[in-house]
Amino acid sequence: MVLFSLWLGATAMAQDAEPAPLMTWDDVVVLERRQPDFPERAPADGLETLCVLELHVDAQGQPRRVETLNCPAPFSGEAIPAAMAWRLEPLIQDGTATPFRLSLTFRFTAPDPPAPRTALENKDER
Repeated sequence: MVLFSLWLGATAMAQDAEPAPLMTWDDVVVLERRQPDFPERAPADGLETLCVLELHVDAQGQPRRVETLNCPAPFSGEAIPAAMAWRLEPLIQDGTATPFRLSLTFRFTAPDPPAPRTALENKDER
């Protein structure tokens, strides 16, 4: 199971040195999101793993680049493509759509192991 949380630190991208105003969760509209899958190569030891990414979003609300701030392999291999699939409403400042950045955290939790098979189930398969 993968949960996500979103912290916003909206800042203008490299186009101008003046940062965009700090936004709250209420200021962001997520149009489309994708949850990453739990990596097959990850240890299923029941521990949680957090992946913190910085998403660089263009003026049209499309992610253009993802920086890994804290995301161990193999989780980053699942988290980055999922983050790139997100779509957000453009940030409008003074009537103009503006690029911005935001932090995105995915929480990976190992799936529950399959329930043990009963003797009857094993017998039925023979």
